[in-house]
Amino acid sequence: MAEVLFNFNKMDQNTAIIWFSVGGVFVVCSLLSNFGLLVSNKWTMPMLLLGGFFIGLGSIHLDDFLHGWDERYHALVARNMLINPLKPTLFPEAPLSSSYHGPWWASYIWMHKGPLFSWQMGLCMLIFGNGIVAMRLASVLMFMLLVYSAYRCARLFFPKAAYVITLLIIMQPLLHLLISGRLGMDHNDIAFIAYIGVSFWAWCEYKFSQDKKWIYWVGVAAAAAIWTKWVAGSLIFCIWGLYILLFEIRQREQWKALATSILTCAAIVLPWFIYCYLEYREVFVREWKYNSEHLFEPLEGHVNEWYFHLKTWYDYFLPIVVFSAIGLLLIHKEKNVVARKIGIVSSLAIVAVMLVYSFAATALPAYTIILLLPVAFLAAAGIERFLSVTEKKWLNPVFIILITGFATYNLWQGYKTYIPQDWIAEHQLHMKEFYSEVGDKLPENAVIFNTPEMEFIEAMYYTGRVSYQMVPTEEDIDEMVAKGYEPTLILDQTFTREEFNEKDYLRPFQTFEWPY
Repeated sequence: MAEVLFNFNKMDQNTAIIWFSVGGVFVVCSLLSNFGLLVSNKWTMPMLLLGGFFIGLGSIHLDDFLHGWDERYHALVARNMLINPLKPTLFPEAPLSSSYHGPWWASYIWMHKGPLFSWQMGLCMLIFGNGIVAMRLASVLMFMLLVYSAYRCARLFFPKAAYVITLLIIMQPLLHLLISGRLGMDHNDIAFIAYIGVSFWAWCEYKFSQDKKWIYWVGVAAAAAIWTKWVAGSLIFCIWGLYILLFEIRQREQWKALATSILTCAAIVLPWFIYCYLEYREVFVREWKYNSEHLFEPLEGHVNEWYFHLKTWYDYFLPIVVFSAIGLLLIHKEKNVVARKIGIVSSLAIVAVMLVYSFAATALPAYTIILLLPVAFLAAAGIERFLSVTEKKWLNPVFIILITGFATYNLWQGYKTYIPQDWIAEHQLHMKEFYSEVGDKLPENAVIFNTPEMEFIEAMYYTGRVSYQMVPTEEDIDEMVAKGYEPTLILDQTFTREEFNEKDYLRPFQTFEWPY
């Protein structure tokens, strides 16, 4: 690996507290600046954005280990992408030919998710070091891109509400759970939500200014979303198409703009899809089919009630939901015609997406958060109306302070909800310590066998060696030795020293006792 440019991997709870404190200071300073009590108003948003960035840094320092689902997979694939960016692999090498034909969680070629977020995570590890914090840093940058997109959408049409809506997005707990790795889909979902948010922002810029450069940026952002998590990243084209059908159906120029944006997106994503289909056809087709099954089959135990996504929004986005409801009720009175139309189309898109995912067979918390920017747009409309109608000057600062306090409390409660249980955290730290020590003692051509169940991912990440959870057969040993690999076994209660000694073909090879 290339020489590290910066060391960004010191991690402990005190570091997290420091970053949270620094972020809090910047948020408070932005509040004072917003009220005209500290420096010029022009520093209000820069200080708020810096506060959000530092709070994000605090989030990625919370846990000094890889989380089970799905952070460990994302981290390992991202690091392997540094070997060959055009070959997404779960294993750094494939000493066994059977590795090519496993399920998504044990397949050499890994196409369970798109490649873009893995490239981003790998790039951060290349620059800042091959560590957990450096890997998570990419998600902080995606988080800030999402925050800025929300700010710009509000600033264009609801300038009085821009500060409040930006503050609310910064303090949303679910987003911080994603960037910290505590909530499943983690770094993939935050990048996906961010790029969909950027596509919505670019579209708002186009509707506001009619500057044609934004047509292409919509396509680029949608392509980035698709490269991160497949076709749901094209949500903006559905919103844009609905807008034209309702308000511009006879304007040929608008249809042309939409087509241009879609073609821009296709020109970016299709080469990758074609390459994957030609180069890794079996895995590509299997994963494409598997992803489509999420709508119709309850996969991997992710089954919930039909109101699951409504509850997710209530639990994690309550302030935004309340103001978006106000905005929804009042959007038809909005004087800005374009804002009114965007609000109406956003409302319809929200209803449509919520209906689809509410009745989908597989349900995960972040599925409907792709709607965050349309919901935030309506919330900004509601906040703008509130700030505009209050006659007493002191009421607006009080309102903003109360919102800030509630958002901070909401963020803290979100963190508490997903604190890893003590035994899980202890076990993860034991794995990190054990496999790091094993990796230091192994030759480069070692292959580890018989890791505890589903822990071969951590073994590969911390040792840098190919790892399997099975005991190798004699045929497996012959294949690996012929390829120049050196098998190594972990001995535990599932495969003891006595059982090891009974297999003559394993005796020449190194072993390690699982100590925990």
